[in-house]
Amino acid sequence: METSGDIAPTTGSPALLLQLTTNLVHNAIVHNLAQRGTVWVHTGVRRETAVLTVENTGEQLTPQLVATLTEPFQRGTERIHTDQAGSGLGLGLAIVKTITKTHDGTLTLIPRPAGGLRITVELPAASEGEPPRLSSSGRSCGFRQAPCACARACWRCRRTGP
Repeated sequence: METSGDIAPTTGSPALLLQLTTNLVHNAIVHNLAQRGTVWVHTGVRRETAVLTVENTGEQLTPQLVATLTEPFQRGTERIHTDQAGSGLGLGLAIVKTITKTHDGTLTLIPRPAGGLRITVELPAASEGEPPRLSSSGRSCGFRQAPCACARACWRCRRTGP
């Protein structure tokens, strides 16, 4: 595994962002080449956007297959590693898609010409010293660690409805 980049701060749920990153790296490892496979993880900030890119070598994937990989229970190619249960359920990238959308981000999957996949997550970058999103009540809903008036009235719930 090769890592590169700069610190890319964003706001959001630390637990969900950790799950997003874990799912991406795990998928890059288990869907890699058995011999001489490589995983690249890159972070950075561009145009007020925090960017995480996870890439791997692997089997060649068609754009048609890649377009389905964020759907629940979809799996791409055979795995080189399996977990204790024997194989995954095809939920990893569906979860990544949901977490990305929840954090007002974008998710892009592109097949690499030589094989493997490049996945890029773009999230709103946190401003230096950015305070948490606040409301008048000061209570936390747990989403984005932002205080809200009640468990269903955080800034996101007000925007999208209950």
